[in-house]
Amino acid sequence: MRLDRLPLLLCLLLALSGAALSAGVAWVQWIGTASNNSSQLEIWLPLAASAGLHTAPFWLRLAEINPDSQQRYYSLAVAADPRCLPARLGLALAAEFSGNRTLARHHIDLALTHHKTYRAFMAALTQAARWHEAERKTQLARQALRYCPRDASGVFSQLTLAEANALLAGSPPSRRLEYFRFLLGQQRWQDAALYSSQVETNLESRQLRLELTEQLFWQGQQQAAARLFAEMEPDFGRTGLYNVDFAHQPSSLAFDWRLTADPAVRLDWRPGQLAVKLEPVTKPVDIVSILLDSRRKPLRFARPIWSGDTRGLNWQITTLRPGWQRAVLTAPAGPQRAFTLSQVNFE
Repeated sequence: MRLDRLPLLLCLLLALSGAALSAGVAWVQWIGTASNNSSQLEIWLPLAASAGLHTAPFWLRLAEINPDSQQRYYSLAVAADPRCLPARLGLALAAEFSGNRTLARHHIDLALTHHKTYRAFMAALTQAARWHEAERKTQLARQALRYCPRDASGVFSQLTLAEANALLAGSPPSRRLEYFRFLLGQQRWQDAALYSSQVETNLESRQLRLELTEQLFWQGQQQAAARLFAEMEPDFGRTGLYNVDFAHQPSSLAFDWRLTADPAVRLDWRPGQLAVKLEPVTKPVDIVSILLDSRRKPLRFARPIWSGDTRGLNWQITTLRPGWQRAVLTAPAGPQRAFTLSQVNFE
């Protein structure tokens, strides 16, 4: 053998032994997280320790396989790694269920010391909620929103309206709007109505308020819906009518004009008018409708200001329930036609 090749062979042998060692370590690590055999895991644990691997995952796997011995394995996991979050949280629950709140709080506090994560904060928040600790919930929620801003919905879900109101009082408008959106998503209509005054007025918040008004009305809370809409549109609070002159683009929500989605009808809004083009139809078609607050007096007639081919067009005003009516413009079956609505007066 040529002597000049010995360094190359030595390097090759070292590389092969290193690869074998790495493969062995990887195999031990896989056993620790994937095996379903408790006996096998117990055998591999000393090897994992001698290989310098973290043994906490092995103990966690044993806890999964043996639910009756979870508490013991969780204790061994935190002994191996005090930062082991799943084990800390498991021990906290075990202590709480056994009636030892002091120990349960200790484990939660240690978890939060090592982990500023959504999982850790949610465990702490749910614990505080179970124990009816409103002040601690608020403190934890404030920290959670700071460290986990993208997980705000989970934090909000643990708070009552009063707690959220206190927490978000000094928050940026975007955070208050996010909470308002959360309440709507959870269909907490009454809470959303109470909180709506805390949200700044902009295009997005207006749309959300319109959707809330819509929900309140059809959930049987017509007066609450009317109050909320009147906050946005004071003229509606005085007259019970809105946008009768088509000054604003109809939203099809709340007490605004509702436009048909029928493909035979094409609607074109401009400030002060709504142009309607109707394709030939074989049956009557509803063109527009609007909800009316008639608590002051019942409304019986619609007096439109319009132009174009309006023959046979019919306005109907029906009572939804006392104090609330609906007006609908219907076109009869017939040929193509076009007309423009400029205003509708209700009497």
